[in-house]
Amino acid sequence: MDPATCQYYLCLLASKKIPLPLISKLLGAFGSAKAIRESPRSMLQGLGFDPSQCDLLQGSFGNMGNRRGIRLALEWAEKEGNHLICYESNHYPVLLREIDAAPPILFVKGSLTVLAETHFAVVGSRRATHYGKRNAYFMAQELSKAGLQVCSGLADGIDSKAHEGAMDVERKTLAVIGTGIDRVYP
Repeated sequence: MDPATCQYYLCLLASKKIPLPLISKLLGAFGSAKAIRESPRSMLQGLGFDPSQCDLLQGSFGNMGNRRGIRLALEWAEKEGNHLICYESNHYPVLLREIDAAPPILFVKGSLTVLAETHFAVVGSRRATHYGKRNAYFMAQELSKAGLQVCSGLADGIDSKAHEGAMDVERKTLAVIGTGIDRVYP
C-alpha cells in the first residue's frame, strides 16, 4: 500500500476524533480512503460529522499531535517482512471486512500469504488445564495437516498450544495481537 494511504489511516486512528466502528462503517460505505477524502464536505456534515472531523476525513491533518507515532509506523513498514495493510488493500482479509468494527489498518509481520488462507480460530483460557492444552495442541495439528491454518492470539494456555501444534507439523500460523506487536501482554 502506498505510504500516503497508510498515513491517512494512521492519522485517523491517532486522532481519536472518530471512533473505530464509525471509521469501519465509512470504509464499508465508501470502499476506500480516497473515496472518503474526495467526498463532498456537505455529505460528511450531513452524516453528522463536525468541522474538525470533516477536516480529518478529507485529509487536512493540520497540527497532528501524534506525528512521531505515525512516522515510526511508516518506518516500521519499510523494514523487511513488515507490512501495513489498509482496508482497501488486496491483501486485507475479505471476511475481516464484514465485521462491525473492521480495523482500518493491519500491522503484519511475516508473510502476507497467510492472510488469504482458510483459517480456524482457537481461543481459550490462559489458565487452561493440562487436558485443555493437550486437546488444543492435537486438534491444531490435525486441522493443520488437513490444510487449515491456526488463527489465534499468542496468550499462554490454549492459544499458544494451538500454535505449537501447527508448527510442530511444519505449518504456518496467524497470530492476532490486540495490543500491537510492540507490547507483550500478559
